[in-house]
Amino acid sequence: MIKQSKKNTREEKEIIQDYFMDCRFRFQDQYKGKVKLMEKNFPLHAVDKTQIPCLLTMDLITYSEGTMTKGEFASYKTYVQDVLEGWRPPMRFEVIEGGKK
Repeated sequence: MIKQSKKNTREEKEIIQDYFMDCRFRFQDQYKGKVKLMEKNFPLHAVDKTQIPCLLTMDLITYSEGTMTKGEFASYKTYVQDVLEGWRPPMRFEVIEGGKK
């Protein structure tokens, strides 16, 4: 796999973007599968269609809070609130200024 950097060529950026999207789609597929599995095997935790996704969302938020600085988490929290209110970010993957080197 090509290492991401600010000096990647256009072709390398496309390869990285494709790989990122592949990872994202695999995560989504696994998520859907796990939700179905949990609904089937843990009916008391799946009283309605929101129960399992809510529990998993809480886990993601708790995990993120434990692995981010207060500033990063505040930014993440604002982002999640915006998405829940209907805002959808443009789908592109870029190296941003100040990102990890």
